[in-house]
Amino acid sequence: MNYYLITDNKNATAFLPLLCRQFTITEEKIYQGMQHYYDTFDWRLYNNDLQLFSRGEQYTLNSYKKGTVSHSLILTRSPVFITDFPGRTNIRKILKPIIEMRALSIIFSVRVGITHIRVLNNDKKTIARMILQTARLSRNQSFLLIQIVPLRGYVNQAAKLRRWIDGQNISRAGSDFFLLICQLKKITPGLYSTKLHDDLQPELSVSETVHRYHAGLHKVMQQNEDGIIRDIDTEFLHDYRVAVRRIRSLYSQAKQVLPDSLIKKIKIDYGALGKVTNRMRDIDVYLLNIKKYLDLMPANQREYITPFFESLKSERVTEHRKLVRFLRSEKYTDMIRYWTDHLNKTPVSSETDMKILDFARIKLKNYFDKVLDLGQKIRPDSPANLVHKLRIECKKLRYLLEFYSGLFAPEAIRTLIRQLKILQDNLGEFNDYSIQQINLNSYIDKLPLQNEPDKKHITALGFLVGKLNERQIKVRKDFAKAFRKFSGPETIKVLNQLQLSGKP
Repeated sequence: MNYYLITDNKNATAFLPLLCRQFTITEEKIYQGMQHYYDTFDWRLYNNDLQLFSRGEQYTLNSYKKGTVSHSLILTRSPVFITDFPGRTNIRKILKPIIEMRALSIIFSVRVGITHIRVLNNDKKTIARMILQTARLSRNQSFLLIQIVPLRGYVNQAAKLRRWIDGQNISRAGSDFFLLICQLKKITPGLYSTKLHDDLQPELSVSETVHRYHAGLHKVMQQNEDGIIRDIDTEFLHDYRVAVRRIRSLYSQAKQVLPDSLIKKIKIDYGALGKVTNRMRDIDVYLLNIKKYLDLMPANQREYITPFFESLKSERVTEHRKLVRFLRSEKYTDMIRYWTDHLNKTPVSSETDMKILDFARIKLKNYFDKVLDLGQKIRPDSPANLVHKLRIECKKLRYLLEFYSGLFAPEAIRTLIRQLKILQDNLGEFNDYSIQQINLNSYIDKLPLQNEPDKKHITALGFLVGKLNERQIKVRKDFAKAFRKFSGPETIKVLNQLQLSGKP
């Protein structure tokens, strides 16, 4: 191992003079100043083995595990969204599919000093290189990370250098500067996650499991509140709403074994949270897909559709203010406090409570059978509300698979989720096109028809509605293939293996 760490200020300062007395060296100072580390709120860079940091105007993207530099570029201002990176740069190409619509922010900043050193022999030839990286975390806390870089033909000399450092009682260390700073700053990379527990014990009761999951989802909601209020990016609201939906589904599916009063309270409180956030999320979806809508339009009509998006942006400002007022209201504070207190208590089992494994088998079998039966009834001429009903049942089934995946063989559950996702994507796309057309037609009905710009605006919107309808028809035609894939032999085989299906 070629890395050493000194965390004592006095010893860190004394290292270089000590080295000079023992070896002939040449210093090459590289950087002295602030270093800023970036990631998204949900640690998308870290989770993809990427590290983005800046020194002055230079931004560097590398691997935190391998420590290798990937790409660098110069930016005159701190990037927030992917569009803040120049379009044809490698950094943008790499980051775009990872951070998507999320905002980057500074995870932490630290004053660093980086010095490259050449260690020389008596003939003034370089026998090894050293990189000294210092980080000042506070007035009284700093550390020095020492890296030895052996050179070909001088391996023995590098070994001598290592033996000397070992003789100074300096600790060996891992290779990553970023993770060392996180450790000393007591930051846990990747701590935020919307994933549920996957270590369920089969002997747990339904009430214990629901209580446990509710506590985790309640935490996710609270973690996203500040991001919603500050309007950092649209994913804070999205993650918040997903947590709310999961909580509602969790209790709805367990209503036969949980107290009626608890189910009723959940339905009222979390139903209200869904309603108060609906419109803003709908607007976000439109605005996130502006480019997709514009690409559907002829070039000569694109300018006439922009007033629609401008009106949405204006409405979003109003909706965000309303949502912020709600999140800061006494009513909301009391609601969150009530559920926090509830989740800090031990769950009370009812007479109908049962072990979670038995419950999961029954619910999964029922929902798979329901989805398979409903899907087989859908024909090309079936009404849209039947497709919508299947979409809702698929969503409930997906939540069940996510809730109780830890009770079954991981590969089997992954197969079922993969097959279900194909069907869900088709149904979700069909539903999105349907809602978009309804909303656009409602918007058109309210528009004035007083002058030529109004007429061109309405004509452009009508053209977009037509294009969305074409897409919806195509997606509907693709349903049969998606359902055959979902209900095919691979799915049925796994269901039978897990004893979850009454189907042949």
